[in-house]
Amino acid sequence: MLFSPVIFTLLGGSAWLATAAPATKSPRPDAGLRLIMTSPEDRGRWVTEEQKIRDYKSKGIGFVDITDITDAEVLTALSSPDTEEAGSFAARAVTYPSSVSHQTEANALLAQVSTTNPQTWLKTLTEYVLLVLPPTVYGFWWLES
Repeated sequence: MLFSPVIFTLLGGSAWLATAAPATKSPRPDAGLRLIMTSPEDRGRWVTEEQKIRDYKSKGIGFVDITDITDAEVLTALSSPDTEEAGSFAARAVTYPSSVSHQTEANALLAQVSTTNPQTWLKTLTEYVLLVLPPTVYGFWWLES
């Protein structure tokens, strides 16, 4: 048979692709279910789209749908409790520098700033004339009666 080497090559390539496909993390109990988490301590639960709307969104309960997340780093971050306390003002406080630094470098860059180029670009973009052609030119002849 003339095509047998080609067929074997294609079958071999298909087998390689099948083994190279990433394995799923955990099989879904049902194809219509989604895995959601309501907090970092929550291990996750399988719910339907209808349950997500009825039991969580309508009641204002926040959740994250982690069904399709395969990145281990993202899953670890979602499962780690926050270190910052929500009401702690000290944790969100910003410390500003006490003295100005790099002033000479900043002044040299500010001297080079110009509005000429952006104005030219805007002028070019705003002077664009829209050419409106009849529908037959676009090829919509089948819409005409």
